[in-house]
Amino acid sequence: MAELPPPFAGDVAAPTRLRPKVAIIGAGPAGLEVARVLTGLGLEVLVYEAGTQVGGGFARFSHVRLFTPWRMNVAEGALQDLAEGGVPCPVDWDERPTVGAFVERYLGALGRHPRIAPTLRLEHRLLAAGRDRALRIDHPRMPQRADSQFRLLLQDGRGRERIARADVLVDCTGITQRAAWVGRGGIPAPGETALRAAGRIEGWLPDLAGEARERFRGKRILLVGAGYSAATAAVELAELVRETPTTRVEWVVRHEATDPIEAIPDDPLPERAALTRLANAAVAPGGPIRLHRENWVERMTSARDGVLDVTLSGGARMVFDELLAMVGFAPDFTPLDGLQVHLDYATRGPRKLAQLLRQEDQAGPRRPVAAARAPTPPGPEVLMHPEPDLFVLGHKSFGNRSDYFFQSGYLQARLLAEVMRWRTL
Repeated sequence: MAELPPPFAGDVAAPTRLRPKVAIIGAGPAGLEVARVLTGLGLEVLVYEAGTQVGGGFARFSHVRLFTPWRMNVAEGALQDLAEGGVPCPVDWDERPTVGAFVERYLGALGRHPRIAPTLRLEHRLLAAGRDRALRIDHPRMPQRADSQFRLLLQDGRGRERIARADVLVDCTGITQRAAWVGRGGIPAPGETALRAAGRIEGWLPDLAGEARERFRGKRILLVGAGYSAATAAVELAELVRETPTTRVEWVVRHEATDPIEAIPDDPLPERAALTRLANAAVAPGGPIRLHRENWVERMTSARDGVLDVTLSGGARMVFDELLAMVGFAPDFTPLDGLQVHLDYATRGPRKLAQLLRQEDQAGPRRPVAAARAPTPPGPEVLMHPEPDLFVLGHKSFGNRSDYFFQSGYLQARLLAEVMRWRTL
């Protein structure tokens, strides 16, 4: 890596503590990798995880098989580090694990590593973060901002709240907990808020090949979305229609392209390419699924018999038993409202990284999901905010973009380690 520029230059206050106490929020792939590299530097680290185990945010996705093999899901040097720590994690580099296997075998091993295990604080959710002696409205360069610690309001599994403090705050909470709205324009459709609160809209991909299969058999189903979760659902639902012809599936996408899922030319991930072909074939003439192009969900309500009455922007009005809103997730920055976070106007992720990713988009053909590669930021400055010592890493750093890979978060962890190494010299 090139020689680092002083990373605290510019319109932010420079931190003063040379041996910082680091709080990592989230024990997913990025959070555990940050813990691994920072504890390797001898720093004092605590990892706060809202779930009952590491990788808690992946619990609803345990049945999903990743497109990428183990070699693309493991951080550089991690397996050697695990072996040296007495927690070996043998993997077949070419095997594609399920999310559940990835969490159990890899994240679980990281959580048992003798450097990381003592840092874990499970069932601890961050409710809010601020500064001991500064408000969000105060000037970024005021000395009290950099000189005072982060003040973290945490809630444990019993609902008890307490305050913790840290010199460095690293948000690695991901984006899997806040499903995006299905309504037109990305806001709730009339009736959507109440139906979500009642549990009538499914925003997470169910196990349609397993335990959820009978729930959807013989039902009238509305599928919304044009990403790979929607594609996965479409393939499984198409098979269900073939098994049980009384099952009816309507698929709504907002674009006008012939195929609901855009194929990536020369896709380096063959399983992703195969899924795309199968999903698009399901809506071919005479296929098991009917496609509604250039449509939004305009409004919805629940009828007396419990069915969903849905109106599309194209004018169609239909009733359904189930609604699968496979429209992605949105990052939740509410816990950081007390801090100076610079977010992008479009992605709602950190601004500097969002600008870099847009530059990469403009350098080549724009694709819904980029090729299997990790973006290469020019230096650690892309991780920084006006708030000193605040970092947002992992999937959350990409905002609502869909082209995040675990390797991107691992690279960010290494960049953060360079920042910490620089300031502890």
